[in-house]
Amino acid sequence: NFGARVYSSVPRVEFNNAATDQNIAVVNTPWYNSYSAIASANLALGSLADTAVFSGAGAADAAIVRAAGAFIQGAATANLALFFDKAFVVTERTDVTAVTFQPAAAVRDSALRMLDTAIARATASGT
Repeated sequence: NFGARVYSSVPRVEFNNAATDQNIAVVNTPWYNSYSAIASANLALGSLADTAVFSGAGAADAAIVRAAGAFIQGAATANLALFFDKAFVVTERTDVTAVTFQPAAAVRDSALRMLDTAIARATASGT
């Protein structure tokens, strides 16, 4: 039940953040699924620079991938901002050795910029 019974009880119980808690999926699922989506988008966007990977694709196809990639980055990053008080903000250009936790407001603002980029790319490509 994804922790609904435990975490909606009255009086409220303290959140159990132990890896052994039976409801740890409440935390793990949105965290890992969001970063999985971001990683996939980052790989796709990063591959656009590699002509061997994207050979044969026209400019319109690349524009659609760029727009969709920015949307996935933005939507998944927004999801992190909704669920967590801190998260990492990563794109295909991020040096992952220098990533630090950002507060939810900064993560949200980054997500909104990514979504604005997706809108601009989709509009420019006519998709």
